[in-house]
Amino acid sequence: MDDSLFLALIAGGALILVGAIAVVAFACRRTLRGEAPPPFFGMLQRQGLTLKQAEEAVGIEGLAAGVRRCALCGEQHACRARFALGWLASRKIDCPNKSLFERLK
Repeated sequence: MDDSLFLALIAGGALILVGAIAVVAFACRRTLRGEAPPPFFGMLQRQGLTLKQAEEAVGIEGLAAGVRRCALCGEQHACRARFALGWLASRKIDCPNKSLFERLK
């Protein structure tokens, strides 16, 4: 393999690695900067469910995936505002956990 191809492969790999690190850093920053817990827990409470009941219904993996989807969602502030108005009942939001909450009803 000649040197220019080898350098191009290394440069491409480095760009991919930097991109992946940026995505992870952005997701962590979004998650950690929030001062309040994700709206997920408020929705459970609104539906009259405890964490234990939700875990029994969808399993610990399903519950963890739901919390993770909520924590990484870019609509948390808007979701909290709509949550106060009963957005799940109105079905006017594209929540990544909408199907999970419907299963938990």
